[in-house]
Amino acid sequence: MTLAEAGTDGPAAFQPRRRAVPAAFIARAGASKFAVTKQAQTKATGAPDPGNDTRIAPDPVAILLPALSALASIAALAALAFVAEEKTDDRQRNRRKLSVAIRDLERDAVDLQELFKRISRGYGALLWERGAGKPGGPPLKFGVHGLRIPQRNYSQYQSLVADSSALLSRTAQDSFDVMCAIEDGELEAPEEVFFGFGEAQERINKLLTERLSLKTSVETGHEIAGRLTALVRDLKQYKKD
Repeated sequence: MTLAEAGTDGPAAFQPRRRAVPAAFIARAGASKFAVTKQAQTKATGAPDPGNDTRIAPDPVAILLPALSALASIAALAALAFVAEEKTDDRQRNRRKLSVAIRDLERDAVDLQELFKRISRGYGALLWERGAGKPGGPPLKFGVHGLRIPQRNYSQYQSLVADSSALLSRTAQDSFDVMCAIEDGELEAPEEVFFGFGEAQERINKLLTERLSLKTSVETGHEIAGRLTALVRDLKQYKKD
């Protein structure tokens, strides 16, 4: 039979049968197309992808307080100008050499400078962008910095917490060893040097009592760390031979 003999319904009889497309496949294809379009729009506009996963940021004060406490451990040398006592015969001798203790304490102060710099440039930069660094922003206080950050930055937070805590432990031990050696008469520095440590103490106290902003506290902490580094280095020239 020819197509002409088949009549008007002939061509339909020779058309191939189409297979039904599963609904799930159509849904996946539509979602994929939407995702591609969304990425293209993000690249074209430069706007952040609203689908980027974020989490509540851990309280940044938990990073800063150990760092400030480490500064205070070094600044505690100021107490030698007021409460130091003469060495007694039954006092146990310090096991570390003064030169080693001062060297380690100087390293601690330098590491604190670097820590405050990392806080400001890394994790802190995310907080400044989200309002924590604005004038009149949230003060140095727990519970007022509940900001959202990309989840990938959480490891950075953990690293800063670990380094801040480790520095607190180191400075507490190294400053104690230096104070013991000075009290035992291995070093005689003028009162002006210890007054310098006292001034650093007052600046640290001001951060806590006046509830300055988080950004100001980080920047001031970096400045205090630099000042303490210079003071510890200055102690070397007063060591007895």
